[in-house]
Amino acid sequence: MNNTEQINEIIKDVTEEEKDNWSGEKRARGRPTQAATISSTRRDLKIIEIAKVITASFPQSIRHIYYVVSALRLVGKDHGQDSYWYNQVKDIIGRARWGKELPWDRIADDTRPFNRPSSYENGSHFLESMIPIFKTNKWRGQKERVLVCTEKDAMMAVLSDSCYRYHVPLMSFHGQASDGGAIYELAEYISKLKGQHDTVHIYYLGDFDPAGRVIDRVVFGDPMSSDQDEDIGKLRRLYWQITDYADGFPAISYERLGIVEDDLMNPDYALYLLEANKDTNYPRYLAEISEVPNFPLMQVANGNGAIEQRPATLGIDALDSAEVISRVETAIKRHIQDDVWEKEEKRFIKEKKSLHSAIKKLNLKR
Repeated sequence: MNNTEQINEIIKDVTEEEKDNWSGEKRARGRPTQAATISSTRRDLKIIEIAKVITASFPQSIRHIYYVVSALRLVGKDHGQDSYWYNQVKDIIGRARWGKELPWDRIADDTRPFNRPSSYENGSHFLESMIPIFKTNKWRGQKERVLVCTEKDAMMAVLSDSCYRYHVPLMSFHGQASDGGAIYELAEYISKLKGQHDTVHIYYLGDFDPAGRVIDRVVFGDPMSSDQDEDIGKLRRLYWQITDYADGFPAISYERLGIVEDDLMNPDYALYLLEANKDTNYPRYLAEISEVPNFPLMQVANGNGAIEQRPATLGIDALDSAEVISRVETAIKRHIQDDVWEKEEKRFIKEKKSLHSAIKKLNLKR
């Protein structure tokens, strides 16, 4: 039984009236009635069961769970800057984790660094502890190099294992990337690859909405801009500044892996779509999607009560973890020369054996 079948089994006894109630009006303030408490408890249990199903194979973000259950009308949909319904799901998942109904590690939370002091029993213990972290550069000798960037921290948890396996740097922009933080770090890292590779390919995952599309343009360049600096993008400009415009730097290419236009037109994600916000980035968003045939439009009531059409948007968390991992790993493999990779793997094994031997010869006392 696949996920869809299992989810349908979970909600098969949910009535349309219950869905209307659960996804309709926000909860009234004050003490809920007994009937309301029973109804919301039933809803919460359904959401927890669905979360168990969709996190069974891969950890998922809370926002992905929210997308799924809002599409099923177990909760409503947030619009604009509102996060009421998302917070409802967040609270339900939080209680389930504390209640041991849902394992903590099945949720891809925002990454938070945990700096822990290291200690060792003795010199031998220290040297032996270094062996598991010993790595050689698997991309040594490859013509191309790959980096992965994402708009959101939660994607770091989803992709960390894949990027570690393929020795690929992974960076989150925490929303809008700062010049002196993420973008400079990225440019500095690429500057150290000078002379090692012909091309550095950067793959990016972010929301497809007016605000989310700004990140791509600012960091990687805006081909629609008449301003040369904006056309180049901040990453290349910082890179050239760091290298003092020296020769021998690799070409930098960029590709968005998700969300892409095809995702918005994919019927599997149709129930996850929301209308675009009319913020300062809205006019540019209209210009971007105007040339896309059959781009989905959403009907929205404006302030005067009239119905208007706005282009749809889709968040990166709409993709489940398996899909995100598949896209990233497929993209990475496109740039690997297998014979060069295998040669480096053999070198790594040889070097690791030499390290083992060197530590044994030292024969430090425990």
